[in-house]
Amino acid sequence: METPTPRMNNHTNRRRRRWLTGAALGICLGMWAGTLCQLHSEERAADARAAADVTATARAYARYLVRSLEQLDQITMQLKFEWESSKGALKLEDMRKEGLYTAGLFQAVAILDRQGNPLTATVAFEGVRSAGPTAHLFKHRRSNSSAMNIAVGKPMADGAKPVLHLTRRLEDERGEFAGVIAVSIDPDYLSDFYAGSAMERGVFLAMVGEDGEFYATRAGAGVAHAHRPLFSDTRFLEAEAGMLRLAEPLMFADHRARFVGWQALGAYPFSAVVGLREVDVHRPLRDARLRALVLAALSSALVSLAAFLAVRRHDR
Repeated sequence: METPTPRMNNHTNRRRRRWLTGAALGICLGMWAGTLCQLHSEERAADARAAADVTATARAYARYLVRSLEQLDQITMQLKFEWESSKGALKLEDMRKEGLYTAGLFQAVAILDRQGNPLTATVAFEGVRSAGPTAHLFKHRRSNSSAMNIAVGKPMADGAKPVLHLTRRLEDERGEFAGVIAVSIDPDYLSDFYAGSAMERGVFLAMVGEDGEFYATRAGAGVAHAHRPLFSDTRFLEAEAGMLRLAEPLMFADHRARFVGWQALGAYPFSAVVGLREVDVHRPLRDARLRALVLAALSSALVSLAAFLAVRRHDR
């Protein structure tokens, strides 16, 4: 039997060191690969949930807007009927005294003549003029459509927020243009859909017109009004419905990437848009990700230490 020589022992020790080092490296790489794959899988699952959430919320918000606009539509139709049936004798001032149109939703309700002069209103005539519903007379004069028109108006007082004007054409007995019904409402009514802790985490809602104008918006726990749009590019709304994953950050006023879902209303020329910030989607994963990375680092250090001690023992 051949007696091991120092040279053979050194060769054997080198092989053992290489084997132990390779085994330790393989174990570390396997742990890190598994950890990173798990983190990536959890992130993809969170993204999928966020995409489903904004899509479902956009559909629900669209249904809410349709119901709300239908109610407002009925109000303006009823006013039109009562005004034309009374042959101009209706007094909105008396109706307000009886408790009608006193809810916070209604900023002003007025009947305007052909020239845009208030004939009767629930507020002082000067307040009606300052809100600017007369700007929509031309549209109703040019078109014989009796459909309700919705437009963004001016604030009714200094420091106040803009209002939404709901207007409808009035006609005389010959079917000629005779003025408009003008109902000015608080735009918060159309964004008061999603509230609570979720709104504080960066959700936004918006009712956007076909022209790209913002009619009602809500962002986080506060309200952003129509003159301060939440995002700059509305071309994606050309599609009837959809979802954008991580939309271009520069689209948004705060430069944050988001998941965005939208749904056209169908019966009205608007889209309901819902967005959720990427950072808020991934925030719940942050602590778990940190724990997983720390655990992987500690495990790698322990494996490396064990391999080092094993090599030292064999070298003795």
